Amino acid sequence: MNPYNTPIAGESFASATDAGIIELATNTETVTGTATDRATTPANITAKMAAPGAIGGTTPSTGTFTELLGEVNVIPLAANTVLTAAQCKGSAIIVTGAYTITLPIVTGFNGSIGGSVLIYSAGANTIHVDANAADRIVLDGVALDDGDKITSPGTAGAYVYLVNDTADGWRVIGRFGAWTDGG
Repeated sequence: MNPYNTPIAGESFASATDAGIIELATNTETVTGTATDRATTPANITAKMAAPGAIGGTTPSTGTFTELLGEVNVIPLAANTVLTAAQCKGSAIIVTGAYTITLPIVTGFNGSIGGSVLIYSAGANTIHVDANAADRIVLDGVALDDGDKITSPGTAGAYVYLVNDTADGWRVIGRFGAWTDGG
């Protein structure tokens, strides 16, 4: 390559399908994503990963984000249970029978949002997860009526992961099995 960044006779720039000459991106070009026609190096990737909000535009714009350290609170349940707000702060509820689990009222989080709970069926039992009468559950993008419950498919290993993301109640953001509106 000559000093004017043009290939000399017999050379060509590399592409996704053809071998050729490449130009390396600087760390700044890699971090900002401004050089789409240059190759990156391991040092560029290290710089990108060290930059705030580095991977795929992951800089949070709203909400509270907490780095989880340590253990998950695992709570085995063998009866119908009304959960407390404290039990819905990153806990895994392991249900061993056909029971109804009632979620705490959203105001139990002191008017804030951010509760999260995983409810897991340890056996082939139908589990009902009931919202407080003043709260609702959003299942598959559909807001159920206030106080409605969701029902597991009755298979071992079925689970539902709920997050309190609004002042109105809970949203299912992960599940295994066909959970349904239980009315």
